[in-house]
Amino acid sequence: MMKNCMLALMILLAPASLKAADIWQAADDGDLKTLKSLARLGVDIKARDSHGYTPLFHAAWRGQLKVVRYLAGRKAGLEIADRYGMTPLMIAAREGHAPVVKYLLSRRARADAVDSSGRTAMIHAADNRRHSVLGTPRAREEQERLRRGDCLTVKYLLAGGGRADHRDRTGATALHYAAEVSRDDIAALLIPPLKKSPEGGEILADALVISCFTGNTRLMKRLTAEGIPLSVKASKRIRRLAGMTPLMAAARGDQIELARELLQKGADVNEWGTGRSGGKTALMAAAEENHYEMTILLLESDANAGLRDAHGKTAEDYTGKKILKRVLRDAVSGRFRRPEGFEYGMTRALFQHIRKGDSERAMKIIEQGIDPDAREDNRYSLLHAAARQGMTDVAKLLIWKGAELDARDGQRSTPLMAAAYAGHAETAELLLRNGAQADAVGPGGNTPLTYAVMQNNSVMVALLRKHGARKINWNNVPESYKEIYREK
Repeated sequence: MMKNCMLALMILLAPASLKAADIWQAADDGDLKTLKSLARLGVDIKARDSHGYTPLFHAAWRGQLKVVRYLAGRKAGLEIADRYGMTPLMIAAREGHAPVVKYLLSRRARADAVDSSGRTAMIHAADNRRHSVLGTPRAREEQERLRRGDCLTVKYLLAGGGRADHRDRTGATALHYAAEVSRDDIAALLIPPLKKSPEGGEILADALVISCFTGNTRLMKRLTAEGIPLSVKASKRIRRLAGMTPLMAAARGDQIELARELLQKGADVNEWGTGRSGGKTALMAAAEENHYEMTILLLESDANAGLRDAHGKTAEDYTGKKILKRVLRDAVSGRFRRPEGFEYGMTRALFQHIRKGDSERAMKIIEQGIDPDAREDNRYSLLHAAARQGMTDVAKLLIWKGAELDARDGQRSTPLMAAAYAGHAETAELLLRNGAQADAVGPGGNTPLTYAVMQNNSVMVALLRKHGARKINWNNVPESYKEIYREK
């Protein structure tokens, strides 16, 4: 009794903004008792925070079913949207809170409502990029719970009137997002209703191309088993893959194993795509992306390197890599043969050997003739990996083979930045001696010298300054280091 009186007194004396903050926090925490007390004292249960979130929105976000039941029963605004047009149903679907989704649908929340991006609750459930791959058993258990929640959410939304063929403003459907993030379980739920939709054929064809680009072999097999032909081309609505065949998409995405599966299924290796980005062959797409192993696979599968596109270009014209130009030139003249010592999967194995610090095996693969500028999906080059691990001998061989010294990864970092950040002075000196840019500017305005100062590495700082480095992003340097490293 005393506690309730104190709470009432505090609320009455507090400013209105604090009262609203209390009810939002109670909804977040699932504290139904406090929330009821606040409502009885007149705090607005539809109050919005700076993002436009109401208490019901907060409760749906956190999966607080009891609070959602209470607020929905008091007509707290099932369809009140935030500033981006998202409703409580959408946020619950995005977070995989299936019981909340089921309840909101039972209260007649609209399954077909769209936000400012044109997305429905079903698209939010399918595009589950929030899930991170973590190694602890507890994290894996939580991730599995979320995955189950997403599937149940999609089931409830389909039963509640949600449309599997709805497209957002980019032209993508829930199936397209599921294909992109490899959610075969969600895709399996969406395919049956799409087969009955007038637009289903185009949507399924686009999903096949997307699955090939992302390397989702299981979904590719499922869609081809449903009768989607390998000759389909992505519609204009899928902009980055528009006009591409499944094999072209696999070639551009460097999906070796999936491309091999497509070829075994009878995909035409010389089939042309259509449109501005798709008007090429799979070989041209592989050459344009500088995918060495993919180029070899396609040539071994009788790809015609002499074909010219509408601009008169051959596959050789699309690549900037000397090693690929040589291979493609040999193919045109009929002299192509698999490079001596070449094996598929060498690039992946090489990255693994570098990360394990196995110089001997790494150098053996490099000597066999692999592309010295090979990269991973995040544009991380072999030289980046060697510099980060401090493998100077491997880095030296890569440079001798022609690796790009100032290659940029997906974050715009260079190999020298990787060496400076990790504190490998010997590798950094090798890069600098061979002409790496000492003052290259990378992510967040950071330079190699910035990373050296951030790590309080006086040896690296001296080395970089010796080779002319001067630029430092002082905004990212701890205060305690600024006086130490500022030049007099």
